[in-house]
Amino acid sequence: MSTVESPPPSPNSQGASTEPNTPEPSNDTSFAKLLPLNRLARLAINATARSGSQYHEKFIGKAIFDNKPINCFVLSLHNIPHFPHIGWRIGQGRDSLKYRGVDLHLCLNNQKDTGVAGLHARFNWVKGASGFFLIADNKAGKKVIMDGEPFGTDRCLIQPKNTIMIGECVFTLQYTYRSPDEEEQFQTELRQFFRSFYGEQYPLILPTPGENDSRFKDWIFQQPLSRGSFGIVHMVINSRTGRPAAAKRILKSERNEYSVDREIRMARKISELTHDRIKIYLDEKWAPTADNLTAEYIIISPLLNTTFRSLYSSNMSITGREIFFSQLLEAIDFLHTEGISHQDVKPDNILVRSYDPPDAMLTDFGCASDKAVILYDKPGTIPYLAPEQVEGETHGKAVDYWSCGIVGSELIRKRPIPARLLPGNGLADYRNSLADSKLARCSRAMLEVDPVCRMTAAAALKFFHTPQVQQQHMLNKRPIELSQA
Repeated sequence: MSTVESPPPSPNSQGASTEPNTPEPSNDTSFAKLLPLNRLARLAINATARSGSQYHEKFIGKAIFDNKPINCFVLSLHNIPHFPHIGWRIGQGRDSLKYRGVDLHLCLNNQKDTGVAGLHARFNWVKGASGFFLIADNKAGKKVIMDGEPFGTDRCLIQPKNTIMIGECVFTLQYTYRSPDEEEQFQTELRQFFRSFYGEQYPLILPTPGENDSRFKDWIFQQPLSRGSFGIVHMVINSRTGRPAAAKRILKSERNEYSVDREIRMARKISELTHDRIKIYLDEKWAPTADNLTAEYIIISPLLNTTFRSLYSSNMSITGREIFFSQLLEAIDFLHTEGISHQDVKPDNILVRSYDPPDAMLTDFGCASDKAVILYDKPGTIPYLAPEQVEGETHGKAVDYWSCGIVGSELIRKRPIPARLLPGNGLADYRNSLADSKLARCSRAMLEVDPVCRMTAAAALKFFHTPQVQQQHMLNKRPIELSQA
């Protein structure tokens, strides 16, 4: 089994004798600088600086490379390109186009053959992906090379250490190092950029890449999101596609062998299932075969920055909350049809992909089980545990109905449950406090002490099968699939 390791340094190329000096934190408004590494690249930037074009000069700044001041291209959200949704265009340009059709102008007209097209490539973020990309974009089909690998009409995520070839000009993109407060401010500005030019209100934006980011196969690991009993959940990004995800990094040991083996087995099983409300996948190269008791495993899940908790403070109507709740029921019903109990249904494990139209999915299957009778061994989250989940006792899939009932009641009350509900400990008062609605009636029916008497997910789906829910699912183009009660 491979271990997580730091990314190897990019090879020197075309006259680059040393890596750029490590930048210090500063109040620089740039998010990156494109530094020339060879003579042709330096000549091109210097010629642009002398060209007299005020538009192109505004993208040129200073940097220190090999202990010497040099001209470089500066990328900043305070100095956006001509077409922000396209990004920073780079190349020789054409006389007939405004600003020569490029933002980062390479003045190489006097060179015989530099291999640089008019519009050669672009730098930009990509909607639906995460990270900053080098995008090949020239009709002549001239190659763009990233870290020694050429590509044509394609894109490549720009990692912290990189070598970029535009024709015969060689550069490296150096990300700006920021303090935590500066990074937070940049993230705010970047979201505004996405809203203004992409029309994307809730973009998923990962922190600025850093040299200390670790790697596992094709995944770049950034900051931890949370820590559990057996592992750490990180924000990760696929180095080839820019696909963002949440990765649970688990270290198996003699002490947790049984629990880790159970989680890995369930991850394999659930990753083979297909349902719109459930998604877990393993990296294409993910194939742990370790025979000893020390191995590292990675489980990849979609990464979204919004969960059901965001609904509690929102002004969403009861109809909207019922639609979201019915989507949770779809996931639970499907899992139970496949013989799997989730065992840890809670708002933090229900991700919101879209508010309008409502679109949610269930995640985190670390406590899941495919046994019909389960011995309780402390999985789950205490406020959402059913009464029968007692150490040393057994339970079945009905514990998922109870936790769904808790989540439903929280959607009504618009706040999380303060403590675990137990018979004789305020359960009756809590159930009676729910204002009358379909969501309230359904939640109360799921909060029955006797597991046999609880409303099932399948029955609840039929209960919610109203014209409003039907219409919403038609808009989503996702018809409800009702199981037989």
